[in-house]
Amino acid sequence: MKAYGICVFADRGENGFYNPAFENEDGKIKGYELIPIPEDREIGPRFDQIFGTTGKFLSEYIPRRRWLENHSLAHFDPDFVHKTYGDNNSSQNHQNNVPKMLSQLESGDLLVIFARMQKWENGDFIEGTQRVYIVGWIEIEKIIDYQTTSDDKITPWLKEHKNVNSHFFTHKGSLDSFRSKMDIVAIGNSKVGGQLKHPIEFTGGPVNNENDVFTGFRILPDMQEMIADNHQLVYMIGPYKLHYDLINNLLRNPVNSQFITVQLPPEFQ
Repeated sequence: MKAYGICVFADRGENGFYNPAFENEDGKIKGYELIPIPEDREIGPRFDQIFGTTGKFLSEYIPRRRWLENHSLAHFDPDFVHKTYGDNNSSQNHQNNVPKMLSQLESGDLLVIFARMQKWENGDFIEGTQRVYIVGWIEIEKIIDYQTTSDDKITPWLKEHKNVNSHFFTHKGSLDSFRSKMDIVAIGNSKVGGQLKHPIEFTGGPVNNENDVFTGFRILPDMQEMIADNHQLVYMIGPYKLHYDLINNLLRNPVNSQFITVQLPPEFQ
């Protein structure tokens, strides 16, 4: 069995900010939200339509209102509601190794989701509090590669698995234009996994090099054993190869077996 981690949701490259985390007085996270990157296709839920796990719409945690006006649609991926994840598998996306990793996954493998989070207090982010957390996981049921799967299999499958994940939508509703996107999607076991109620701290704070340039987040010593390759920092999306047995035991621990989910508008449920 295989396990890989990917670091997704809001980051300063795509969004200009991280995902908000709310702490108790003892410094432990009591709640958090996962903010998708903006959507560049023409369909999907708006940020002000996705009701978060802490009682507010996700748009409330986007500090730059102008950014929200220009990018009102959410790229809802991963979709923890329906246990799916997708990526673009075109040759133009050759620097992204995630599609290749997805193509190698099989039923029972694990896709572990990391996210960068930052403390939110009094309506704004607190600088210097950034960390990377394990925020959820998907147990793979099947992988659908739109480059290698025929239309007669894709069409009924799309009708059966309608959900809000951006990689499931056709561009303007056309299957042909959707195929031209060359997406590859992972379908998870609907009975297990999802967004963790209690995220698992995976790294310390940000690390800069000798020129004071940000290089990533250093993986915590007790989490380093989870890594099956030579990564010591979490920086880009990944993927990060993980030791299946170790990460599986961590995620199946009863302490980590409570899940939460956002509320979507009816047309995307």
